[in-house]
Amino acid sequence: MYFKSIIFIILITTNVCAADMEKNQLEPDLSIFTGFRILTDYYSKVVQLFSKAYDPSVKIRTVILPSFEPEYVIGIREKENKYYAFKLFAKKHLWAEYQKGRDKTILDNSPQREIEVQESQVEISPQVYRILDECWHKMLQKIEYKQPHGLGGTTYHFSTFDMLAGRAWSPNPNSQTGYLVKLTEQLGELTESNDSKTIEKTIQNTAKSLLNSLK
Repeated sequence: MYFKSIIFIILITTNVCAADMEKNQLEPDLSIFTGFRILTDYYSKVVQLFSKAYDPSVKIRTVILPSFEPEYVIGIREKENKYYAFKLFAKKHLWAEYQKGRDKTILDNSPQREIEVQESQVEISPQVYRILDECWHKMLQKIEYKQPHGLGGTTYHFSTFDMLAGRAWSPNPNSQTGYLVKLTEQLGELTESNDSKTIEKTIQNTAKSLLNSLK
C-alpha cells in the first residue's frame, strides 16, 4: 500500500466562519507522465471505472481516493439545461483489487475482476450549480506546490469541464481547501438525501463562506 499511501489525506470537517478561514491553495494535480508505473496504471483504471464522470456533460467533479476504502466520485452534470448532482461509488476497493489482480496476473495471467459501480443522482437548482462552479473555478485558479505528503488518508482531485485541475492533501478543515472538500461531501450527501432543499441551503451557505474568503 506504500505507493498509494503517500498521496492520500484524512478528511476532517468542522464549521467555522469565513473570517477565521485559513487562506491556502490547492496543489497542481498529478499527471500520468510524472508518477510511478504502479500509480499511473491505477489512475488509468480509476478513470475507466468512473467513465461516466468524464462524460462531456460533467461540469465539475471530485475524484476521492481513500487508502483503505472504496473510491468514489462526486460531481455535477448538465442535461437539457438542467443540473444534476451525482455520486459514483465503487462497490469494492479498486486499489486493493488492482493489487490482487496484478499479483495474480503476474503468476498465472488471469484477468482482473470487474468492479460494480453504484450511482446516485438528484436534480439541483441552477443557483446551487452556479455557486459551486464559481467555487471550483476560483480555487482551481489558485495553485501552489506544497511539502511532500505523509502517509494514509484520502486524496481529493478537483477538476472542471474546461480542464482546470488541482488536488488537496490533508487540508485544515478551517482552510479554503478544507471548505472545498466540505462542499464535495455535502454535494455527495445531497444525491442520497430525501431533504434536498435543506442540504442545498447548507451547500449555498458553505459556498458563500468560501467565496467570501477568496475576495
